[in-house]
Amino acid sequence: MVGEPCRAALIEASKDVEPRARVAAIGGLASLKLDPAIEAIFRATWDNKAESYGARRASLIPLLLTEVRDADELIAAAMKETAGRHTLARAALQVVLDKGGQKAREAAVLYSRPGQPSALRSAAVQALARQAKDDPQAEKLLIALVDDPVPNVQRSVLFALANGGFTSALPKLEEQLPKVHGPARQMLEVQIERLKNSKKPPVVAADPGLKETADLERQAADLELQAKELRNRAEALKLKAERAKLATAKPGS
Repeated sequence: MVGEPCRAALIEASKDVEPRARVAAIGGLASLKLDPAIEAIFRATWDNKAESYGARRASLIPLLLTEVRDADELIAAAMKETAGRHTLARAALQVVLDKGGQKAREAAVLYSRPGQPSALRSAAVQALARQAKDDPQAEKLLIALVDDPVPNVQRSVLFALANGGFTSALPKLEEQLPKVHGPARQMLEVQIERLKNSKKPPVVAADPGLKETADLERQAADLELQAKELRNRAEALKLKAERAKLATAKPGS
């Protein structure tokens, strides 16, 4: 269990001149309960544009995960950060996507679109694949991205569809397979084959007329059984009555 001495040491290390030491210290502080002192360190690090990407990212994530009062403003600011291949923007987007809900769905649709930075699109594609398992519209959007001209985005889409078990995407996956080269093609071939084997035959909708006929036949069978039981009981009563009559009859009558 982390105690106060460790907390104090991490706070001190967060001021170290070595960037890697600061990142490690901030990562350690992120595992502790967010109190005013730790929050102040995170905010100061995040606000310092001269700080390393790693330290700023490590400071931003716990602020967003604990949903501080200005979390939306922090996300908006992070999404404008383009340096380091959108490192900070992707970190903020990933938090939004991982939380789920309506905001995650909107973000996945928005940032998977062509024209967005490819680093953000790849993250959004993965989220879209998770959502597509329960959302037919998300599945359609994902399949539509199979032809995307950006190679790393297209690869993300192909493998997301193959790994996710989306059998509806098989025609598009097979169409794109010849265009994939190297080890990625072999991996995709295996996944496509697995997807083919798992594909279930389409469910044929039941004919309402056939169902009604089957129901009536079952009801008729039940009625016949009941009628047979009633006839048996009637015969048993008649036999009992005859025996009683014979028993009470006088000899010689």
